[in-house]
Amino acid sequence: MSRLSTVVAATALVGFVLGGTATANAAVSTTPADPIFAGNHRVVIKRTDAFESVLGVDPQGRLVEIDGESPYDVFVLDPLGLDEYLIKTADTQPDGTRACLGLRNNGSNALTVVATICDPNRAGQRFTIFEQKPDQSGDPTYAISSQSAFWLVSPTRGLIAEELGDATPQTFQFVDNGPADPA
Repeated sequence: MSRLSTVVAATALVGFVLGGTATANAAVSTTPADPIFAGNHRVVIKRTDAFESVLGVDPQGRLVEIDGESPYDVFVLDPLGLDEYLIKTADTQPDGTRACLGLRNNGSNALTVVATICDPNRAGQRFTIFEQKPDQSGDPTYAISSQSAFWLVSPTRGLIAEELGDATPQTFQFVDNGPADPA
């Protein structure tokens, strides 16, 4: 069993992934007409204002910003309907399955995003992707949330998920890496 498979199984067994429902904000959500949002393409997720960093799953199973390659830094957005998506690793684990990203409750600390066994019924794995203003080059940007908690990259805490209140969400971009293998 690979290290990621072990971390994914441990995360699921301990029950860190939250239940509940996702909520929307005033942003316009994406449409599945684009092959990225139809679950047909592999994507790299990068923070809009990052220079070379992309998001990837570290050896502990946590989604982090990385400068370089990770075995799990390419994803597939698997549509669930109602503007919700499972975000799966594009590459399969040694057992042939893909891991899904989900929220982990860390007690009094901020929520984190981790790789876990896919369960579309768990709200903490159901992400809503909201289109935001284009970047300076005119490329689309997106905010990502689950259960009112939006992804943020904190200089001191890394990638976390928090409720924003009236703050502007941090934005990310999906870099198309071509067709995805069938799940």
